[in-house]
Amino acid sequence: MAGKMDLEGTVRESHDQMLLSDDPYSLEVHMKSGRVALIDIPRWMNPNDKDLPKNLLSDDEAIRIATEYLEKTGLLPPDATLSGVDHPQIVEYNENGEVIGIAFEEVQVSYSRTIDGRPVVGSKLTVEVGGGGDILNVYKLWRDYAPEKEIVTITPQEAFEELKAAGVAVGAEGQTVDITGIELGYYEAPAMDEPTHLVPVYIFAGKVLDGTEETAFVRSISASPDLREGIPAVK
Repeated sequence: MAGKMDLEGTVRESHDQMLLSDDPYSLEVHMKSGRVALIDIPRWMNPNDKDLPKNLLSDDEAIRIATEYLEKTGLLPPDATLSGVDHPQIVEYNENGEVIGIAFEEVQVSYSRTIDGRPVVGSKLTVEVGGGGDILNVYKLWRDYAPEKEIVTITPQEAFEELKAAGVAVGAEGQTVDITGIELGYYEAPAMDEPTHLVPVYIFAGKVLDGTEETAFVRSISASPDLREGIPAVK
């Protein structure tokens, strides 16, 4: 993997991870989940004179660079689909709290995953492209899987009742919650967890209303009574 990334160095093992450093990059691979993290340590999410709005490529160019990089390094799964582009920033403020500039900005290209047409919550693949088209960060959590068996699921209405009982862990008591979507999909646990399944879940999307303010949320409810453990309140 390091060779495909044009990195050199000695691989070492620490806390269930394989690590390699080749200044300015650090490459980490978690052995149990397969999670991959590549970081340009001096530049990623650090104010500098390269990663500024004036030096960024267009979103289309960033998508092209990100996709080509994933293909070249063998990190692009066949079931990955482009899902969005964001511009993470670090903003500068003066002593009065007023915005006076941007100290860092990049183009973050994200990909999502489906299994048999159903979305997977928790799988993550992002490439962050900085000034001049440089790769600043790659993060991939995309466990391999094999179908095991079919299971009986609860109904959407039963899942909705569980959601109402559990709450959405967003906002304060008594605020209005508006559910805007529900679909059946799968849940992949965080990299350091050791699940034995991709768990079938009902994925609820919605917003908490507080006067004129809205806070979006996504909440997963296990679709199987036997597989409820470990699914977080908010994802």
